[in-house]
Amino acid sequence: MALHQAYTLLRKKHPQFIYKSFAWELKNNQLNCNWHFHTAPNLDFHPTLSIPLPKTDQKNQFDRSIIDWLVFNIGLVESLSYWKATASPEIIIKAGGLNSQQIEWWHKLLIGGMGEYFYLNKIEFTAKKFVEIVADKHEITKAAATMLKNTISLNKNAYLIPVGGGKDSIVSLELLKLHRLQNPDLKLLATTINPTQASLDVINQSGLNSVIVTRQLDPLLLTLNQQGYLNGHTPFSALLAFVSTLVTYLYNYQNIVLSNEQSANEGNVRYLGQIVNHQYSKSFAFEQSFRQYIAPMMKINYFSLLRPYGELKIAKLFSQLGSKYFSVFRSCNRGQKTNSWCGKCSKCLFAWTILFPYLGEQKLSTIFAHNLFKNSQLKNTILELIGESNTKPFDCVGTYEESKMALSWAVEWYKKTNKPLPALLQETVPALDKNPDKNKFFSQPQKAPQPPIPPKLNTQHFLTKDLTKLLQSYV
Repeated sequence: MALHQAYTLLRKKHPQFIYKSFAWELKNNQLNCNWHFHTAPNLDFHPTLSIPLPKTDQKNQFDRSIIDWLVFNIGLVESLSYWKATASPEIIIKAGGLNSQQIEWWHKLLIGGMGEYFYLNKIEFTAKKFVEIVADKHEITKAAATMLKNTISLNKNAYLIPVGGGKDSIVSLELLKLHRLQNPDLKLLATTINPTQASLDVINQSGLNSVIVTRQLDPLLLTLNQQGYLNGHTPFSALLAFVSTLVTYLYNYQNIVLSNEQSANEGNVRYLGQIVNHQYSKSFAFEQSFRQYIAPMMKINYFSLLRPYGELKIAKLFSQLGSKYFSVFRSCNRGQKTNSWCGKCSKCLFAWTILFPYLGEQKLSTIFAHNLFKNSQLKNTILELIGESNTKPFDCVGTYEESKMALSWAVEWYKKTNKPLPALLQETVPALDKNPDKNKFFSQPQKAPQPPIPPKLNTQHFLTKDLTKLLQSYV
């Protein structure tokens, strides 16, 4: 059965997806949350989430209405993981109220954040009345009203840092630690959801305390996938945004520091007249939108420290600040279970490519076990990275221009050092030669060319003046 036929039949069989309820309790020094989603007529899902509480007993200090509102919103993001199984045409919210602007916000997240899912499943998401979100349209929820009356005073010198296992969050960690040297009152706390071994190793190497969040999907979802129900990418970073907001409230932190760069703004493919962006919930558009959504309720400063930077600058900083992480960082999704670089995917190839100018062939080969430029089987992948294919890889990789710059430098490096050009780079030369501006990124010819000079800071960001000054000192 064709994917688009399965999608049509599933929508008819399951016309409604219902967010029925949520609940939470403080138990065993944890905040335990659970949700109930129902896909009519016969599917029920009960995912859970647990957050360890601060060591000090604050049970009597928490405002239940604040936790109610945040857990309700986490459920709205979580629901997308279950709605996607059937793409039901109607989403009914019974667990809480939303005003018209909030409904519009969630509809925008669904359309923007699920683009890859729509594309790969051949779903006609632009059709009229593709999906309708129905909720009790209160102008403001009771929980929100309570929050507005009771101003929440969170520590403005406290920074919560979501951490993955890759180079980006490492650069953020190390920059903030340097910032703390000049600001001794600064508090830093790492957080992660269902961490990989690499995430735990990075946090351990950083020396920071951490909050480890445990998320449990309903196993029925996997069963349905095996039965032919729909599957695909969901906006995980949107879930991270709301979960991190709840952690900041529980721990009295005002700032959530993401590690999303300029590159996340570039899409992967055009589908049905819309740009599909695998990294939509990492984009500046989502960052801005989330800040606007959360602002009336809580004084949370949600921003990406690396937004002014592109991948080249981050790679350069990682080479300078992250040496103690070289043996533990990982960005490969395929190798998460084995804590390894698979060396065969777009994530591995992009990480190799962008770091090559700054770490060099020998050092990178010790990290990846072999030279990825010699793997001719990655020909299609490298062409996708530089825009010589219809689709950019559906992964967290940099822009076409950044990949071209790093690859152009690598080609020049092999030429200047009189080393044979690896097979994969040979494939890229014709495409790179078509780029009339390629030489502007490099210094004057030398025996071995200097690494490309990253562009200046992007001004589209939400950094405070002191953090902007911090980044400017590393331009």
